[in-house]
Amino acid sequence: MMEGYEVNFIDPKTVKLMRTTGGVLQMLKDEKYEDVVLYRVFPHSYSHEYISVRDANSEELGVIRKLDELTDDARDEAITELNLRYLIPLVTKINSVKNEGDLWVMNIETDRGDMTLVIQYPHDAIVNTKKGGMLITDLESRRCEIREVAALDKKSYRELMRMI
Repeated sequence: MMEGYEVNFIDPKTVKLMRTTGGVLQMLKDEKYEDVVLYRVFPHSYSHEYISVRDANSEELGVIRKLDELTDDARDEAITELNLRYLIPLVTKINSVKNEGDLWVMNIETDRGDMTLVIQYPHDAIVNTKKGGMLITDLESRRCEIREVAALDKKSYRELMRMI
């Protein structure tokens, strides 16, 4: 029989996140942790909630329930660290969506440059986010995000609707 796992939530009022001069993330809680790594427990559905804090040996030190509960400085450091770990380009424009047999080819513009995504099954490749956006994963496991579908320009929206 497997024993239950108890989550150790970190009190946001007692934690500080900061960087060394070399850029390594540190945490000051009851003691100083020289090298910590942050992981999203639910990366698609709760990107700013339930953040696992681990030491250099991957031992979990605790979970931050919501980044918004941290001080401004700690929240900014956490978001910077998560953005480095989970690099997901944001779609700014959808230039075209073409159906080629059983594949869909999307030519898009992102905040990281132009991309071409090849998708076989759109209903499997597209996950709706809780804030009206979409996370798209292509056949090569590359991901990009549309923050708000409703905020897309008319042409981009029309192109997206052709596929879904």
